[in-house]
Amino acid sequence: MDATTRDWLVIVCSLAGLCANLTILIIVFKVGTPHRAVNSVRAGRKEAYTIILGLAAHAGDCFNSALIRQKLLRSRPDNPEIGVQVDEDLANGWAALEELGHRLQGEQLICSESIVALFSDARNKHFWNAESLFRLHGHAALDLDALNKQTKDLVAKLKQRCRREIGLTVR
Repeated sequence: MDATTRDWLVIVCSLAGLCANLTILIIVFKVGTPHRAVNSVRAGRKEAYTIILGLAAHAGDCFNSALIRQKLLRSRPDNPEIGVQVDEDLANGWAALEELGHRLQGEQLICSESIVALFSDARNKHFWNAESLFRLHGHAALDLDALNKQTKDLVAKLKQRCRREIGLTVR
């Protein structure tokens, strides 16, 4: 084999190796990234709704814990510490709902009017009066079963609406 043929063979093999490396990089890049472009508005809305649902769920957990502890208090009336824990759970639940309201106001451009309306209606119909009673008279003035049910209903409605708005299937 003469020197010219050998040089051309080396060049062709080098080019083939370079093309193979570039092809592997392109395949890895295409497989590693999502097929559709990420919509920044949708991603922001998804993040905001995740936080909103987390706050609503936290309020629901606090109210559920208060309900369980109130039932425990009825079976053990001689333990005043449980009453303090019920009040703490309720205060944490109200704080989570308050934070949810502030979050909705702060995220006005991201959150839809439907989400804001769901929370506002629930707050006006169910939570405002109960919160006032709690502030005045403590946990003994509240029907925690109803409060827990209304919170679960709010969380379910918010979850369904949020899933619909970010394009996920609604179960």
